[in-house]
Amino acid sequence: MGFSAGGTLTASVAYNFSVESKPDFVALMYAPIANYVERKSVPQDAPPMFIAAATDDHIVPVSNSVNLYNDWIDSKHSAELHLYSKSDHGLADFPANRWIDRFEEWLDVLGLLKPGK
Repeated sequence: MGFSAGGTLTASVAYNFSVESKPDFVALMYAPIANYVERKSVPQDAPPMFIAAATDDHIVPVSNSVNLYNDWIDSKHSAELHLYSKSDHGLADFPANRWIDRFEEWLDVLGLLKPGK
């Protein structure tokens, strides 16, 4: 999971991992990936991806999140995208500050909150 610049690193991991280092999932929050991550083809065994951002983010264009989501969906991989109309960079304002609830629900749907996963 990565926030802002940390999301850039997380996106890089989502595109570049080995069998030993493959994450169970990745989560990117308002990640600036457009100029930093080489968006090559999505790996065949790519992990599920959760993305959250605000459309009024003045630092990271929301297109970063939309394009990443489209890459995952177009390649037939699991992805979930939550866009909030107002919250700017940081998702600190209501209702965007409830993104953690959406994330927990997503993990539960994937079965990743069950014991032994």
